[in-house]
Amino acid sequence: MAWLKERSGFDQYRNTCSIIFGNATASQLKYIEASMQFQQTAFTSCDGIVANQLRWIENYVNNNNYSNIAIDQYLRIYANIINEFMKLVSMSYDLTTSNIESYTKTLNSMNEYFFGIKEGRGEMDGLMN
Repeated sequence: MAWLKERSGFDQYRNTCSIIFGNATASQLKYIEASMQFQQTAFTSCDGIVANQLRWIENYVNNNNYSNIAIDQYLRIYANIINEFMKLVSMSYDLTTSNIESYTKTLNSMNEYFFGIKEGRGEMDGLMN
């Protein structure tokens, strides 16, 4: 009767897969969070650098009685270039996001069709959301 209390190899394997998927998911979330925090810190640093540069240029122009027409024009042109570049970056992110969402929908459809697993559900123990 002692062998009845032991878990089968199938149960042990299901549990191991659940642990693997659970750990992978937890690690993935930590990675995404750390990446976002790093990105935000980098953006904050860039903001500080740009603000300091602008203050330095303004002080230089004001203290040396230079005409700021040339610098003003340069900054306008530079700002327009940056705005256009950022539109391209934004479009690139939007396209990549759209592709990821499309792949996710395709994978969810395949999971449902081939395995009968609905979106956000796992078949094995511990994979249910």
